[in-house]
Amino acid sequence: MADNRVTIMATLAETSYCESKSFDPQDPRCAKVISTGRLVTVNNDTKEYQFGKDALFSRHPSMKDWPTDHDFYVAKVIFEQIDVLDYFGGIKHVNITDYFNANITNLINQDVKFNSVSVVEIENY
Repeated sequence: MADNRVTIMATLAETSYCESKSFDPQDPRCAKVISTGRLVTVNNDTKEYQFGKDALFSRHPSMKDWPTDHDFYVAKVIFEQIDVLDYFGGIKHVNITDYFNANITNLINQDVKFNSVSVVEIENY
């Protein structure tokens, strides 16, 4: 609670993509997205809270029965920086506004299968 800074990294090494291309997980072509920002609690009387809770329980159903006295809560990340390492030549810095306004409909890589994609209006954006 004293320092809410957070960094989240996702990599194609988590899928079969890099292995299928014979890329070492540290190879820049085994793409990584590094998102940095602030973790903030979501107000529990909002649609955003319900969306977050539903998304969490859909992926982790056993959490519905976890003890309430553990003070679990729904939180979100307010992004401050997004970086992509997807090829040789260094990290690319992504403008936050561009990121949230991207139209990915025609850009999804057909080699990578997504389990689901959900969209919810996020407060303060």
